[in-house]
Amino acid sequence: MSATRNRNRNQNKRRRSGSGRSKPSAEQQLFTTTQQREAAEVFDLQMWCWGCDIKRKEGNLLAEFGLTRRKPLNKSGKPDPKISSGYHGFHHDLEVALWGWGVLASHQSTGTLFIRRDGFQPRLIAPIRHDSVSVLADVLDTSIDDLNIAHRLSLQLLEFFTAYETWALLQTGEEHRSLCESERNKKWSIAACDLATFWQDFRNSLANGGAS
Repeated sequence: MSATRNRNRNQNKRRRSGSGRSKPSAEQQLFTTTQQREAAEVFDLQMWCWGCDIKRKEGNLLAEFGLTRRKPLNKSGKPDPKISSGYHGFHHDLEVALWGWGVLASHQSTGTLFIRRDGFQPRLIAPIRHDSVSVLADVLDTSIDDLNIAHRLSLQLLEFFTAYETWALLQTGEEHRSLCESERNKKWSIAACDLATFWQDFRNSLANGGAS
């Protein structure tokens, strides 16, 4: 009798799960495994360079680019002293927020793209205020699986990466980026002064088909 119950239970599980394979998420369909691995490494370098840009003795490059420093709010709408400040701004009609642990990007009411620092895995989440960091934990479990939106927001965010790095090189030359690179004991696959070129090429690849 117990064997029959177990067999029926397993059959019901298979019916609920279909073939037993979960549908690939939007970010898994956007990039090939190789593309994601390469982008993850370069994104870590990009995040490191933004930190160097903030501490630059000649002046904060993020602020000079037009981003404003913001203290994140808690769920009560008050500044949260437990969370470090981030930088917020717009690139054309894309709203962007940068923190030491990730990036948020959104376009009006379309949705919000979140990329955690440890791995280049864009995730679509419900729209949130960019200074309401404390609600991220609540919405990360409600990913929106829409490949078209993820694709569009990813392209726009890559445009921001490219525009910022192109501008930064014009402002400081290659010396500052080389200094950023040398301040961390890590070997990257590209030079920091080549970030703009990498992001432009990566965007072009994604625009021309990505993982397809």
